[in-house]
Amino acid sequence: MEPPICKPKLQSHLEFLKPLLDDSIKQLLLQYRSGRTNFSDFDSIFTRILHDLPGQPPLELVWFYSAVRFYSSKLAFGDDSVRLTSSFFQLLVSFSDSFSGVKKVALLSPVVYQLSRLVVTRRRDALSLLDGIVSYISMHCVDEPGGEEDSDVLMVSGFSFADLSRVWVVDEVEENCRVDDCLEVFMPFVSERLRKEIDSESCRVGYLAGIVASQVLLLSSCLRFDSESSRSELETDLRESVLQLISGFQSCYFFDVILKMLLLEPYLHLTSLLGLEDEALLTDIITDALIKSADKLFLNPGSGTSQRSLHLKNIAINWLFLFDKALRRNKDQEKTISYMSTFSNSHIPHHLINWVISQGEVIRDADALRNLTPASFIGKTFPLLLINNVFVFLSDLFHRTFPSVL
Repeated sequence: MEPPICKPKLQSHLEFLKPLLDDSIKQLLLQYRSGRTNFSDFDSIFTRILHDLPGQPPLELVWFYSAVRFYSSKLAFGDDSVRLTSSFFQLLVSFSDSFSGVKKVALLSPVVYQLSRLVVTRRRDALSLLDGIVSYISMHCVDEPGGEEDSDVLMVSGFSFADLSRVWVVDEVEENCRVDDCLEVFMPFVSERLRKEIDSESCRVGYLAGIVASQVLLLSSCLRFDSESSRSELETDLRESVLQLISGFQSCYFFDVILKMLLLEPYLHLTSLLGLEDEALLTDIITDALIKSADKLFLNPGSGTSQRSLHLKNIAINWLFLFDKALRRNKDQEKTISYMSTFSNSHIPHHLINWVISQGEVIRDADALRNLTPASFIGKTFPLLLINNVFVFLSDLFHRTFPSVL
């Protein structure tokens, strides 16, 4: 599968894309369901559009064009879904030469969907493909100084990511499937609340990149359960690999998404792949890794990362909630002691206190706050942390955790 070459030109208005994509999606689905396998007319039209567009092509246009190429290539690959997915991955990579790192990662969203199907039918073969994608994401899922494109709005104005997802899930859903249900099939390991954020017109490219990276983390971790190692060896391997992946995906968007996944749901939507016991083990391992990694990767002033203050504050608050949740669920006294030692040595309470003070607020006895437990720290500082901002997600978490406060 070879893409057309996009000529760099001055940016122009793209209002024509919404009606074009809406109509093209309807026609493609209708023709595919009728048994058509040749989509050369779509290919010709969108090759020309991509060739003539000024500057970088919008992600949604690339996604639709790549879907046309994907379905046109299925016959040539026969039953070899692994080679088909690998070729599809290379096609999307070839489009992204001029993209920022997070935009390269966000572009892989439909590849991750294909991987989620492969791990059900071709688990062993999917692992080698996943390893290559993990390496690619590790290279590009890094917060870049200045990184304007990670905050770009994802969709063409008025266009729906859920509408676009119907193109990919056509083999798995009924013709009259609701678009929200299509998006659930497209992102089976993502909670409903996060999917709604993705389908919002205000969704950012960086946020989708975080979703993509988090799904790859989950899929890669799931496949490690196929190892023939003993249970203790498997757990050790999982802990090392999860820590390595989190260290490799050095994006605050990725870290933010993983935190929210663990906070929003009591499980990771992986039961169909792992079963309840293994899913619980993986949830605990990822929780431990996030608790240990936050300071080093994102909040330590000596880490060399350049982050947005407000985004960092949200990550820090979410980390506190996750820490408190882990402590309340933990029954192992030795682990509790280890957790509290991590919290006592963390820069995160210090970071949040300094943020509140920088907003002109007065905190009495700040040193005493640093010696509190996560729950006590949240209870005493949360109203101050919401200064000048109303964070619905954080407020929901707070009231669920501390219903008698405020």
